[in-house]
Amino acid sequence: MTPEQKARVSIDTLLAAAGWHVCHVPRANLHAATGVAFREVEAEVDAKLQRAQALRQATLAKTLAAT
Repeated sequence: MTPEQKARVSIDTLLAAAGWHVCHVPRANLHAATGVAFREVEAEVDAKLQRAQALRQATLAKTLAAT
């Protein structure tokens, strides 16, 4: 499992424990809970945003690895 996959599992678990409905977009039920979190959403992004996302993911992976 890659660091990103590990982070996603951890985040999904924490969100679910906090009462959020975590789902993929096609299975979304906006009335399932007060909070609804989508696992992944496809969007067109420019190069600067892609770099920012990569840095965020790397930071998250390092944080989770340290715990």
